[in-house]
Amino acid sequence: MTNVPEMPYPLASRTKRVLSFLIDLVLVVVGVQAAVWVTALFTAGASLFAELGIPLVLGMYNWFLVDTREHATLGMRCFNLKVLTLAGKSPSDERAAIRGAVSALSLYLFCLGYLPMFFTRRRQTLHDMVSGTVVVQASKPASEVY
Repeated sequence: MTNVPEMPYPLASRTKRVLSFLIDLVLVVVGVQAAVWVTALFTAGASLFAELGIPLVLGMYNWFLVDTREHATLGMRCFNLKVLTLAGKSPSDERAAIRGAVSALSLYLFCLGYLPMFFTRRRQTLHDMVSGTVVVQASKPASEVY
């Protein structure tokens, strides 16, 4: 087991993580559905886009927004959550890209990659474990919580 430094912020609750995921999912589904309707006006390939598009777009959405200054998706921002590395630092571009790609893969696999969050000590999903990240409550540092 590796020695991991103490997090500067408390871990995000599972409830807030699930709710933030649902917010992000709704935003992406609405966006993809709008793109499908526009695509359907001009081509017959809209159904394929709808089937492949949601996990792919959610993965890219996750990647690009975690790679911003806030290190959080829009759903995470609603609950003041953010993504940090296990060392408590901002994730690199590569970590954000890996996290987004594995997040998309998890959706293709019927969200199975999200299940470890309910059983791991750090509440990590598969994409968190692979990218070496955790989701934390960003509102107050851990030193102020205890």
